[in-house]
Amino acid sequence: MKSLKENWIVKTVYAYLDLILKLFPILVLIFLFEIIWKAVAIGRTTLEEIDYFKILSNNPALLNSSNIWLVLLILLMDVIILCSLYISLRKLTAFIKNVFEENPFIEENGKYLKFVGIITIILTFIYHLSKVISMPGISLPVSFFTNLLVKLSNLIGIIFNPFLIIGMFVFVIGEIIVHAAKLKQENDLTV
Repeated sequence: MKSLKENWIVKTVYAYLDLILKLFPILVLIFLFEIIWKAVAIGRTTLEEIDYFKILSNNPALLNSSNIWLVLLILLMDVIILCSLYISLRKLTAFIKNVFEENPFIEENGKYLKFVGIITIILTFIYHLSKVISMPGISLPVSFFTNLLVKLSNLIGIIFNPFLIIGMFVFVIGEIIVHAAKLKQENDLTV
């Protein structure tokens, strides 16, 4: 049986995650440079350019707003998402490194995966909730109840979001690895 160090999939995923982790700060700097350049060179940065993750894309009226609190909220959301992505990348890289070093069933790996699963679930929920909140009302002559039903159907759509399901799946795999590590530790102590 081949070791995990010789498995080309494990090597490829480890190299890929490590490369993304190393390039991530450069990508963030390019993102910030673009915003600052447009603000200084052009003299005006729109909210649409700051809304990097398209949180307000459902509402063009908000995108044209110059409300400073809305700008700060979007910048805060961008920073939270970027920091969460970076921390998740670090955890996933540490997980793959442990797998690469022939330690797949240790409690640390389970904690890494559980953390990544929780971050994925939280970010998915916050992102889609903010999109539903920022969604404009229906401009057709419909009742308040119909407008409420449209927003409610979008909220229900969060439950069936693939990223939410993936986050829960990764969390469960992390829990399985923690359980396997404890069983392995008990087994090693009985021998």
